[in-house]
Amino acid sequence: MTIDKAFRYFRSRLLKTGIGVPKERSRPEAFGSRCSEIELYDGEFRLVFDGRDSMLTLEISHGPPGARGGWLDIYSAHCANNEFAENEDENLGFEESVAYGVAVVAPAN
Repeated sequence: MTIDKAFRYFRSRLLKTGIGVPKERSRPEAFGSRCSEIELYDGEFRLVFDGRDSMLTLEISHGPPGARGGWLDIYSAHCANNEFAENEDENLGFEESVAYGVAVVAPAN
């Protein structure tokens, strides 16, 4: 799957479930890094491409409400040539990980 397709999928999944429109940022000067994130019910869910390390990561905030402690990776993949491949040792694939993150941040969806 391409990195662009992953970002489109993330955005469409959030829109389809009615969660909302994610905030998107890109930094072409930082090796093409970009981020798409949504904040909901005092939690955050985001998709990040780190262009310097060529890593695509799906993350969810964790910690008690009002005092989030950081980010928990629920999916990550190395990228090459603007694409990433599912890792055979991953418990969940990319699309399943997005669905899981949606269920955590908005359980009613």
